[in-house]
Formats: sequence, structure tokens, C-alpha cells
Amino acid sequence: MKRPFDLKLLLLLLLTCCVLLLSACGAEGGDTVGTGDPNENLGENIDTEPEKTDDAEYTTVNTNTKIIRTVKIYGETKNFTNANEAVISQLKAAGGYVETSEITGGESLYNGSKTPKNAVYVLRIPADKLEMYVESLKSMLNVTSYSESTQDVTLNYYDIQSRIKTLEIKKSSLEALLESAKNVNDIVTYQNELFQVISEIESLKSKLNVYDNKVTYSTVNLSVIEVLEYTETTSEEKSFGDKISDTFVSSWESLGTFFEYFAIFIVAVFPVLLLLGVIAVIVIIIIKLVKRNKRNKHND
Repeated sequence: MKRPFDLKLLLLLLLTCCVLLLSACGAEGGDTVGTGDPNENLGENIDTEPEKTDDAEYTTVNTNTKIIRTVKIYGETKNFTNANEAVISQLKAAGGYVETSEITGGESLYNGSKTPKNAVYVLRIPADKLEMYVESLKSMLNVTSYSESTQDVTLNYYDIQSRIKTLEIKKSSLEALLESAKNVNDIVTYQNELFQVISEIESLKSKLNVYDNKVTYSTVNLSVIEVLEYTETTSEEKSFGDKISDTFVSSWESLGTFFEYFAIFIVAVFPVLLLLGVIAVIVIIIIKLVKRNKRNKHND
């Protein structure tokens, strides 16, 4: 009775295994078909970068900035001649040049002159040498004042360049029209417009040249004065005691100055006061004499 039962069980196990194998094969076959689907991974190899056109180059931002730098320096020296020679020699060594210069003042202070020598320069120095030259000035002069300003003319510069290109195109068109023109009125009209365009182009190019010069060569406005003693330029904070001492000394100096000017005032007005005093005495004497005469007449 057991043998039929064992056979059925064995057949059932075999049938189950066959079903499982067929299911596995079906799943594997489905994967193979999926990889051959032409719609699979659609868009995976599509180039998402926009197509470059000729117009793209006009949207490119030019990063070559145009900066104009200007420096102002006031300096003192005890040897005016040597200082000015050093200013010019180091300027030329750096590739710069003197745009304007003016020297005023009399003889040297050491010869008894009351008018100090003073030099005012407008110097042009290559922009990449500006820091080096400024440091050399600080080493040879006692700098009492220093300031620097910058002006960004990048937008104006490239806007002018763009306008020149547009005008050049217009100029070419006018030249072509002028060559083909046969009517006298048309010829005159095209010539006038062409001359106007050429004039505007030259004006804009001149502005670009000015910008190029100011950007390439920074400006140093330098003033040099001869002194006997240097001005203190220390920025250290004074102590409380020093502040009180300075205030006390300043007050005494102010008081002394007041009495000095008061004495000068008295000396200046003394002749006037003396004259007024004499006139007052004379008036008083006359009044007394008049009163005495009246009294004597009354007694008679």
C-alpha cells in the first residue's frame, strides 16, 4: 500500500521542479527581449548642450577690465635738489615720464630764505610698476598725505568699441552706395553722411586712445616741499597724561598769543587814544572857562 503513495509523491515533486524551471526561463527570456526594445534608454545619448551658433560669440563677456588708477602724494624733504633728482631718475627707470612739473620758491632754507622750495609734478608710471614706485617715494620722502582712487571704465571702453564696429559697417555701406550712385543729389547726400560717420569714428577712436593711455599708465600727483624739520606722521594714540599736558601747553600758548595781540592792539591805537585824550582835556577846559565867565557876569 505504501509503494503507490511514494510514486505519486515523486511525480508531484518532479512536476513542481519542471514548473519552477519553466518560470525561471520565462523571466530570463523576458529580460533579453527588454534589452532589444528600441525605446529602451530613450534620450540617454541625446546631446543636451545647446547648439553653438554664430550669434553666441556676441554674448561673450570680455573679462579684460579697464581700470584707471590715480595717486596723490604730499611729501617733505630736507634736501630738495637730491630728492627731486631721485624722483625723476627712479621714474625713468620704471619706464614712466613727467607729464607736467612746476617748481617754485626762493633760495634754500639753509641760506636764510623764508620761502621754501616746492615742486608739483604730474607723473605717469606703467600701471604694473605703480606700487613699486610709490614705495620708493615713501622711502625717499617724509610722506604726510597719501590717497589713491580708481575708476572702472570697462563698460564705457567696450561700448565705444562696439559703436566703432557699427559705424565701420555703416561706412562701408555708404562707400558702396556712393560708388553706385549716379544722381548728383544722392552723391552729395552719401558724401555728407560718410564724412559725418568718419568724423564720429575718429572721435571715438581718440577716446579709446585716451582710455588706453590712462589705463596703461597710472597717474601720480606728487607735491614735494623743502623743510627744516619733518612733520610727525605717527598715528599712535596718545596717553591720557600726554593729552592733558598737550592741552595745558596749548592753553598757555593761546593765552600768550592773546596778550601778544592785545599789546599790539594797544600800541596800534595808542596815538588815537592820546589824541582823543588831548581833545577831551581841551573840551573840559573850555567848558570850565565858559562856566566861570557866566558866573563872573552874574556877580557883576
